[in-house]
Amino acid sequence: MAGKSSSYACVFVDRSILSIYRSDSTTPISIELPPEIVDAIEVIDDDGLVSLLQQALAGEQPEAETIIVFLDATYFTKDVSPDPNDKTKDISPEADEKFAEIVPFETAFARRYEVGNKSYLTVVNADMFYTLKLALEKNRYLVTCAVPEILLGLSDGQIAANSPYGFQQVLKKFEYLKKNSIAPVAGSADVATGSVQEPEDSISGPMVTQSPKPKPSSLTFAVPVLLLLLGVLGFVIYQQFSAPAVVSQTPQPEAVPTLPAVSPVISATATPGPAGKRKTELTIRVLNGSGRSGDANRVSSFLEDEGYRNITTGNADSPNPRETQITFTGNLPSQLRDELRTVLETIEGEIDIREAGTGEADVIILTGSRSGSQATQNKPSEQDDGE
Repeated sequence: MAGKSSSYACVFVDRSILSIYRSDSTTPISIELPPEIVDAIEVIDDDGLVSLLQQALAGEQPEAETIIVFLDATYFTKDVSPDPNDKTKDISPEADEKFAEIVPFETAFARRYEVGNKSYLTVVNADMFYTLKLALEKNRYLVTCAVPEILLGLSDGQIAANSPYGFQQVLKKFEYLKKNSIAPVAGSADVATGSVQEPEDSISGPMVTQSPKPKPSSLTFAVPVLLLLLGVLGFVIYQQFSAPAVVSQTPQPEAVPTLPAVSPVISATATPGPAGKRKTELTIRVLNGSGRSGDANRVSSFLEDEGYRNITTGNADSPNPRETQITFTGNLPSQLRDELRTVLETIEGEIDIREAGTGEADVIILTGSRSGSQATQNKPSEQDDGE
C-alpha cells in the first residue's frame, strides 16, 4: 500500500489524453492533448503542455504523492527473454541500446523488467516525463516515479489501466512502483542505483539507462601518471650512475587509467522521413499476399497503433508463399527503415527487405503465408479491400 502521505494521485498517460485519479476525490480529471502540443507521443510545445495542465488543474492544490503511468500505446517494448530454440537471438546490452536508438523519441529512458517468466525492454519518452513532472509539481502534484503499464499486471490488457480499478492497483503497489521507476527522480536512492526490489508478484529488472553518467575521479588519472613519472625519473638516475654498457631496453606499455564502470545513456533521436516528413505523413500500402482473410487489415491496425497514419490496404495480384516483404520506394533514411522493420518483426517474424525506385506509396508491405506466427496481440479486423 501507499506510504504516509495524506493524499495520493496517479496520472495515466495515453497518446491524446491524460487521466488523473486522486485518493481524496471520486471524480477523475481528463485532459485532452491537442496534436499541436503532443503528437505521436512527442511533446511539440513544452510551454503549451505546462500551460494546458495549469489551466485544467486551476485551483487544485492537493499536495498529493503522484505516480505517472505510461499506458501501453505510449512506450515501446521488446521481448528480450532468452530463447533456447533461437541461438541467434541477441539479448545483449548492446542490442538493447540499438533498439532504443531507433525509437522515435528525442530523448528516452530504457529499462528491463521481468514479468512472470518473460523479460521485456521498455523505452519511454524522457521529454514527456520531465515536462509532465514540471507541470504537475507547479500544481502541487509531487511526482515520485514513472512506470510503464506492464508493471500493473492487469491481465494482458483485458482491464483498462486508466480506470478506478487500475488506480486501486496503483495504490496497492505504490511503494513497489516507486522502487522500480523507469525515470530518475531526485531523492530516491533505489532509482539512482537502479536496484529492483520484488513484491509478492515478481516483476523486476536491472536498469538499462536511467541515471546520469558519474564523473571519473581525478585520482583515477593522477595515481597512474605519478607512478609513470617516478619510473622515468628512476630510470634516468640509473643510467647516469651505472657503468657504460649496451643495454637492450624493452619498451614497457604506459599505464592506462582505469575508469569506473558507467551505465550507457541511451538517447534516441527522432527519425525524419523523406523530404523532412514525419512518420505520420508517410504513405504505406499493405497488400494481402498470404490468402488469409483480414491479413492486410491486421497489419494496418497494428501500424496505426504504432503511430503510422496514411495506410491503405488491398489484395496482392499473386500470392506470396514466403515471409512478409517490405519494399521501400525512393530514398528513405536508414533509421526510418530500421524502425518500421523492427515494429513489423514483433508480429510478422522474419522480414524480406526489398528496394524499388518508385511505387504507389513510400512503403509497400506484402504479407506472406509463412509470416504472422509471432502475432500475440492480433485484433479482430474486417476483411481487407477486395478480399
